[in-house]
Amino acid sequence: MSRDPVETHVDAALSRHFGRGDRIGVAVSGGSDSVALMQLAALWAQNAGAELQVATVDHGLREGSMTEAATVREAARSLSLKHTVLSWTGWDGTGNLQDAAREARRSLLAQWSRERNLVAVLLGHTLQDQAETFLMRLGRGSGVDGLAAMSEARITDGVTWVRPMLGLSRTALQDWLRARDVSWVEDPSNEDERFARVRIRKAAGLLSDLGLDAPRIAATAASMARARQALLARAHEKAELLAEVTEGVLTFEANGLARLDAETRLRLLAHGLQWTAHQAYKPRLSSLETVWTQVQGGAPATLHGCILGRYGSRIFIAREYAPVAEHIVPDSEIWDARWRFSIEGFPTKIAALGDDGLRTLGANASQLPRRAILALPGLWAEGELVAVPSLSWGQPVNVHVFPAKTSFLEGLIAH
Repeated sequence: MSRDPVETHVDAALSRHFGRGDRIGVAVSGGSDSVALMQLAALWAQNAGAELQVATVDHGLREGSMTEAATVREAARSLSLKHTVLSWTGWDGTGNLQDAAREARRSLLAQWSRERNLVAVLLGHTLQDQAETFLMRLGRGSGVDGLAAMSEARITDGVTWVRPMLGLSRTALQDWLRARDVSWVEDPSNEDERFARVRIRKAAGLLSDLGLDAPRIAATAASMARARQALLARAHEKAELLAEVTEGVLTFEANGLARLDAETRLRLLAHGLQWTAHQAYKPRLSSLETVWTQVQGGAPATLHGCILGRYGSRIFIAREYAPVAEHIVPDSEIWDARWRFSIEGFPTKIAALGDDGLRTLGANASQLPRRAILALPGLWAEGELVAVPSLSWGQPVNVHVFPAKTSFLEGLIAH
């Protein structure tokens, strides 16, 4: 007897990434997609000898969300799975609600994953999600990167996210659940046409009549993903020749960068800004083009929490001072997501240099211009600057980890 195609698809996807003894998380909202994922992953884990844990994010944005989380908890317990509710209380009523909720959900799940030493977190995205994401980004004027398909597995913030159902339709998953008498919760926000994704979803029938059904759109997204990988490979090749990390600051050989085709040059600048400011998303294309023109004309520019400028034959991308001016952490902790220093037996704090630090350093402490090193971190004790490891200045530092060219290159190819 042949196996159910839905189970076969998910089993194959999970087996590509996991094996016996792995501890895996599953994000379950209570909707049909995530409930199907939990059920299917539980079947696979039982046969594969893996451990599954479940988390539900309660955004607290509408009445009944706690009840839905409790429903998921009971369903998880019926499968002998541990369940955790992650509550979000950060919405202040301003900005884009869906964007804020999505970012909060990702952050809460990432923290949950790290605390439990999970090898990955499973997400219930389907073929329809792939197509809807493509159309939403197309409407925003996205380029190749934005139109590329969501990948089956991706690492962000040190967490591996796996989507084992991207090739399955929502209808197939709901039919699978009904055949097993498994219920799910219908989220009323899925009918709220204030949200662009809902409007696109409701237009799906008309688009399908025009030949733009979910499988065809997903196939186009997959083609974009292949093109994206080729562009990333070219950018990586050029970065190896043009990029350096000088005293902890990313720099490019200016003439070489200017001679590149616009796609590769803007890709390198975008990744440089993301890497320097530890941002999850790229700046807008129009902003990148404006900043490049400004820097080419000899004027410094700010974008994405960074400052860009030219010195000699090179262009630098450095952290802007304002976003880190008040950021102070004890030594040996991570500062601004990328730096860690300490001096053994000598308690210090890590903070940006600022004007006080630059006065202590003196005019000749760095080959970089003042505005490029203003936001570099130093070690401070009782208000006095005692060391700037990236500039090899001051007290000997026993532990120092700071950005290097290798991490910039690795991040580029994996981006």
